[in-house]
Parts: sequence; structure tokens; C-alpha cells
Amino acid sequence: FLGGIEMGFAAKFTDPTTGKVPAFIFTSSVPIIVRYHFLTEYIDTEIGPMAYVDQARKHVQWGYHFGVGLGISRIRLRGVMPALVLSASYDYIPPQAGFSQLHQISIGARAAFSLGL
Repeated sequence: FLGGIEMGFAAKFTDPTTGKVPAFIFTSSVPIIVRYHFLTEYIDTEIGPMAYVDQARKHVQWGYHFGVGLGISRIRLRGVMPALVLSASYDYIPPQAGFSQLHQISIGARAAFSLGL
């Protein structure tokens, strides 16, 4: 079991119905991670609370983060083990404060490192 802090940034496309300019979005979550190890590969499954901040709305919406990732780690150097993770996640923000619900799917890669504490 692991834990951590995850942060991400994104930009939306222009809304064709209103012509509004793209908004800058910041997301952050604090997932609890279950990791299944193989030799140098591993699979992560994660779940946790998240915050969704849309620059245009200037309001924090709280929701849930779910994800899965396939990681490849290499040699530990001075207590730090680098890894590359291919990941997919689903974020759900329920309706709140007059804003509608939001479903967001993300696919990508991330660099990661583990500290040998």
C-alpha cells in the first residue's frame, strides 16, 4: 500500500456553442495506491479524493479519482528508484454549488520515483 499527492494541469477546447475561450484547469488528488509487483514491472490501482479547479469558474469542486497504471522501474540509485508509468484514470465530480456533474477520462504517461526511506 502506498500514498501520495498527484497534481495535473489541462486546458479545455473552445466551447462551440458559446465561443468561450479555453479554460485552464488544475486537478489534485491524494490517492491510496495498491501496487502488485513483478520483477521490474508493477501494476498500480488507486482511489482517492480530488479537487477540480476551473480557472473560468473560480470555484473548487470536490470529487473522486480512480486510476490504474503499468509501471517499469529500474536500478535504485542513492535511495531513489525511477520509474515510467503508463496510466489511465477516471475522475468523477458530483453536481455541487450550481455546477453540473463532471466525468473526466485521462490516458497518459508519467515519470515517478520512489524514495527508500
